Amino acid sequence: MRATSRVTAALVAVTCFVPAVARPAVALQGDDPPLLQLEVRDRSGLPLPNAKLELFAYAEGGLFREWVPVVTGMLGPGVHLLRFSHSGFEPVVFSVPVRRQTPVSLRVELDAEAPRPRGGDAVAVPVHAIGLALDRRAGSDILGSRRVLDRHAYERTNARGVAEVLRVPSVRRSIGASEAGVADGVLLRNPRTGEGCAPAIMLNGDVTLALSFARYQELYRLSEPEVVEFVLDGKAVPYTFKRGENLDCPVMMIWLRGR
Repeated sequence: MRATSRVTAALVAVTCFVPAVARPAVALQGDDPPLLQLEVRDRSGLPLPNAKLELFAYAEGGLFREWVPVVTGMLGPGVHLLRFSHSGFEPVVFSVPVRRQTPVSLRVELDAEAPRPRGGDAVAVPVHAIGLALDRRAGSDILGSRRVLDRHAYERTNARGVAEVLRVPSVRRSIGASEAGVADGVLLRNPRTGEGCAPAIMLNGDVTLALSFARYQELYRLSEPEVVEFVLDGKAVPYTFKRGENLDCPVMMIWLRGR
């Protein structure tokens, strides 16, 4: 989906908040209240009001997805891969499912900046955030327990595919993978139920783009993902954004730079 004149008009309205912003091809909300309420803090609880929010999306005319500065009012319904950052802190990346008429209250905590590990000692980092979908009766968790492996981390492993990345000991430990894997895949354990199963793969947050691990290996090279996200408690993914019978089973969300 390419940007429209509505996108352009909305970006003019937010220029004072996001200088020199690219024009992302995203569904905007118009004049309605934002579907995402965001608060960013450091790990001690102090607010970081000038934190930067970016969306992984196609900019107008772009051939590949990229990180585009946005404000919360620009996000419509869907599953959005977001990056939260602030000077002096490690950026945090994870996806947020947003539904119409169900605002999401999101609180994100950033760790102080630290040196990046070298060599093949890559890990999927835990997400320190609380996300609640605010329906009429009570809030429901839309994040659960998550680990995120970004492009810089899995490229350090020098692996030739995602299956090989998941066999790296440091990666397996960081996602709690079972040593007894499946062919060319991995078994992930739900921290809430203790049960392990082979996760479904969802591409680009699109429920219609779900496929098996083996099929993913056939179609995509290691260089194509920007982020591999492990949603260890599948129940945290709203049912409107997933398919399958076992709703508790972990989900792997893979976000590609193209396609």
